[in-house]
Amino acid sequence: MTEPSEAVRAYLKGASPRFREIHASLARAVREIFPEAEIAFQFKMPGWRIPRPRRVDLKSVRGTLDPNWAQIYVVERKSGITLNLWNPVDFNGFRKHRTELERAGFKLMVGCIRFNRKSEYPTDLVVGLFKDIRISLDEDARSRAGKAKGDTPATAQGGRESKDEALRRQLDEWASEPPMDGGD
Repeated sequence: MTEPSEAVRAYLKGASPRFREIHASLARAVREIFPEAEIAFQFKMPGWRIPRPRRVDLKSVRGTLDPNWAQIYVVERKSGITLNLWNPVDFNGFRKHRTELERAGFKLMVGCIRFNRKSEYPTDLVVGLFKDIRISLDEDARSRAGKAKGDTPATAQGGRESKDEALRRQLDEWASEPPMDGGD
C-alpha cells in the first residue's frame, strides 16, 4: 500500500480523535483484505482505491467513476461519519446487508452509509462489506476469464446461450435493479 499523501495527512490532522481511530482501524482492514490497494484522497475524502482484476475499456462505460477501481472513502461530517463504497462489480452491496446495517445504527443512502451515533463504530460490520467487495472482485475476474475463452453461460434447457439471449438476460437483470437516484 502506498504512503498517505499530504492531503490525507492534513485531513486526518484536522479530524476528531474518534474519526482518526476509526480511519486507522479501517485502514488496517483494507491492508489485510486488499494488499494491492492504493491510498487515495478524492472528493475531499481520504480513502483507498482497489484495482479491479479485469480491466474495462473506459470508452465502453458512462459515468464519472472509473470502473477499473473499487473505491472506499470515509469522511467526518456534522451529520456523522460517512462511508462511501463504490464497487463496479456489485452496486447493491449495502442493500444486501440493509437490515443488519440499520440495526447497527447506519443510515443507508445511495452509495454510502452514515453513522451518527455516539456508540462504538461497528467496524466488524464494515469489514464484512469490504470482504464482500473482495469476493465480488475475485468472482468477476474468474467469470470474465471463462467468458474470454469463449465460454458462454448455459441456458435453462442445458444448451448454450446465444449472444442475443445473453444480452437480453443482462438487460433484464439491469432493469430489475433499483434506481441509483435514491428511490427504493
